[in-house]
Amino acid sequence: YEPPESPVALTPTPDWWVAFRGNLNNNLAVKKDMPVPDATPTLLWNSFIEEKSVSEWGTFPAAISDLLIVNDKIFYAADNHLVRLNKTTGEREHVAELRNSIQYLSRLAYAYGMILVPFDGGGLQAIDPDTMETVWVAESIDVLQIYRPEGDEWIPHDYPIQSLGTTYVTDGVAYMPLTAMVG
Repeated sequence: YEPPESPVALTPTPDWWVAFRGNLNNNLAVKKDMPVPDATPTLLWNSFIEEKSVSEWGTFPAAISDLLIVNDKIFYAADNHLVRLNKTTGEREHVAELRNSIQYLSRLAYAYGMILVPFDGGGLQAIDPDTMETVWVAESIDVLQIYRPEGDEWIPHDYPIQSLGTTYVTDGVAYMPLTAMVG
């Protein structure tokens, strides 16, 4: 038998939520009258996504990646293309071929002077934003194979791999979240 510890006395502590570094003079809340901007936005340009996705169900507009701005250019991936737009005019400047389709989701990243494009099957392609040339490709793994028992046998089941989120780059290594889709 071990006796319980004596209760700890709780004493109130100052609430520094509204202050920076525990000083009330560094208040986060500031009252300031701000002018109300014009509520009517001005469209500078628009761009039509021309890429199509062809499948056994027909031809559809391709899913596009998140937009990425690098050196006053706008980039997006659609189907198996990386597209570069002029940021000022919205005009297409260049279209580069990707090794594979982005499928449903691709979050482009920029690191070490390269645009990193995740594509279907878990692959990753690095493209120079100025020349739109491929620098390197990490090939896709396509499927995750898991063996499951069915009766007296272990049967392989294939699950397609897909990029799931934002590619993170640190110390020269790209980390890409993947998922294995069931069904």
